[in-house]
Parts: sequence; C-alpha cells; structure tokens
Amino acid sequence: MSPKYINLALMMVSFFLIINILITLLFNSSIIPSQSIKRIVNGFTYSLDTSPAKCIFNSSGIVGDIPIDRCCLQIQSQLSCDPINSTEFNFKCYTSKTSERFYLINKKTLNYCENVGFYVNTE
Repeated sequence: MSPKYINLALMMVSFFLIINILITLLFNSSIIPSQSIKRIVNGFTYSLDTSPAKCIFNSSGIVGDIPIDRCCLQIQSQLSCDPINSTEFNFKCYTSKTSERFYLINKKTLNYCENVGFYVNTE
C-alpha cells in the first residue's frame, strides 16, 4: 500500500474522530443545552408548517378560540398534553384526564409555544 493511501485513510479516521468528539461535546454536555437545540428545531419546523396555529378551549362542550399567546400561557399550566387522533388538532392539554375542561392545539401551536420559551409537558 502506498503512503498516499495510508495518509488518506488516516485523515478520514481523524476527521470522523473529531466529528464524534464535537457531537459528544455539544449534545452530552452543557455547552449547548438540549432545550436550545429543541428551540432551534421547533423554530425551523414552525416556519415550514403552512397551516394556521390553532388553539381552542372546551369547557363542558362550550368551545372557544384562544389567541396563541394566551394559549401558550394556559397550556404551560396544564398537567399534560397528550397526542390525539384528529384531523384538526394534535394534542389535548388538561389538568385531569376526566375533566370536561381542556385545550386542543395543533403541532404548529406547540412548536410556537416551545420556541418562544414556554414549557409544554408532552411526555
């Protein structure tokens, strides 16, 4: 094997080692917190989503639209936001699973709220 190929192979190995070290430093340490990475991803997906942000509040069958900024504050105070199967909404946010009062939001609303700094419990 010629020295040219050995040098090329060593350069490729060192390149992948450096990339691996950078990824480990960025994602497994406090250099860039994972919340910041999540905000970047949510901001990117928010800008690609062309559907309107939707948020409604259901109180015992009475439904009302909520402005998105107020919605973010309200869904942050909910116990959980669970995924749902609906054509219009993606999450149901509530303080109690059996409560007749809950919020319905779509993915664009969730991305917007998380991007501007609200914490929404979707797990």
